[in-house]
Amino acid sequence: MKFTKSVLLWPAVLLLVACLVHGEVATDEIRDFIAVVIKDARTDSERFTKLVEAVSLAQDNKQLRIALLEKAVGYGTKNLRTIENCNMVNDALESLGEEDVERKAHWLARKAVVLRQICVLTKSQPEKQRLAWELVDLLIKAGNSYGAEGKWINAIGAYRDAKSAAITFKLANGDKLGGFVNSAMYLYRVSKQIDLYAKKLKTAPDDHKARTSLVTATLTSMNDPAGAVGHVNDDLDERMQRLVPLAAKDTGDLSATECRNLADWYYKELATNPIPIVKRRMLVRAEQYYRRLLAQQDESDISTASVKLTITQIKLKTARLLFVDPMVCFRCGGAAKAPCSDCLIKGKPSGLHRCGACEGTGLGACSKCDGNWGSKCSRCEGTGKRTDIPEHLRGRLKGRGGIFKRISECRSCRGTGVTHGRGEDARSGVCPTCGKRRVTSERGKELCRRCKGKGGTGKCRSCQGTKTVDCTHCHPAESIAAKETEGR
Repeated sequence: MKFTKSVLLWPAVLLLVACLVHGEVATDEIRDFIAVVIKDARTDSERFTKLVEAVSLAQDNKQLRIALLEKAVGYGTKNLRTIENCNMVNDALESLGEEDVERKAHWLARKAVVLRQICVLTKSQPEKQRLAWELVDLLIKAGNSYGAEGKWINAIGAYRDAKSAAITFKLANGDKLGGFVNSAMYLYRVSKQIDLYAKKLKTAPDDHKARTSLVTATLTSMNDPAGAVGHVNDDLDERMQRLVPLAAKDTGDLSATECRNLADWYYKELATNPIPIVKRRMLVRAEQYYRRLLAQQDESDISTASVKLTITQIKLKTARLLFVDPMVCFRCGGAAKAPCSDCLIKGKPSGLHRCGACEGTGLGACSKCDGNWGSKCSRCEGTGKRTDIPEHLRGRLKGRGGIFKRISECRSCRGTGVTHGRGEDARSGVCPTCGKRRVTSERGKELCRRCKGKGGTGKCRSCQGTKTVDCTHCHPAESIAAKETEGR
């Protein structure tokens, strides 16, 4: 969103901005500045416009920009009577989400409120359907962000709103979104239990039962081996002492024997948990370790065939646990193919096409890195190096007016120039939560059933010569589903 200066901003406002643009700004100063900006505005719409215009004058102060945008959104949401007003507030929320990253989930939820109003005001049925899909995706994204922050109550509310919107606008799979709600409720209860175990261990560090329950819940239900390692000590059984630290390591740093031990542990023991969300997460991790084991084996033998058979069994079990993990694409339910929305609106037999929401992977956006697998490090701008001025030499000159500088490796990305996560949770390289899952995904690659993988003479009408069903036409006259219906 681009903001422009307006002649409506009088010289007094410009003078105040000049005083506020540098350094930390007191809350009282911000409040006084906002009062000056909206002094002559008579309606909430005018206040919104003036505050948005003032943002462009505070480019050097992030705190002031966030305060102006937040106040503007507060006034803008009071006047959502037209689509134009909704779009303006939506743009302000988009900018606010980019500025105030720490409260990203909150602004996503606020944006969903505006998008729901746009859906109500829209008259075109195809456009309403498209906006409804966008609304549900946004609410699921907000729920995932709340979950990553540990705010499970807010996540439950976001998933419930997503289910309500999907059912209201008659979207496919809307009734199955209850699985996301149930999973969030279960994780909320587990997080409360983990807090109780942690408090108990502070007063009674030798409580073997509480420590075992804490490590097990963190490792399985929360799928957080790194968090479980901090509670491992000699009180636990020998196997857990040995395997939990290995599970916290990156898969690429494990030997073949370690991968085998972890894979068997996750698949044969941890994946027997009856809770769907836990069972699915343990199966996914087991598949990762088995695939890593295959990559390390040079020759094909009986052991390799056994591992491949186990992976096939894991995939079948995982396929039965759809709509329990928000990481599974809601639109296609993990199948990597989605029904044609145009066919559904017209009430005709629907063709299938490659799911655009998950890009043919069947997976949802990662709640930790938002699907940005290895984004550019913000501290070093992707260079992997930082130029620092030592604290004891700051302000001093060396040589002919030159400032002494020290070039060192960027700590955030460890010299790679790529990170995921923020703050203390930032790690270098590809996101371990979703990066490996995307690479190993083989969904959406079945052969075209019309030409049986040959492509046909010229170009097959179903697969357009690609030989797979990823790009099947969704026109009713040419879709596979339509032809099958006609054959009956």
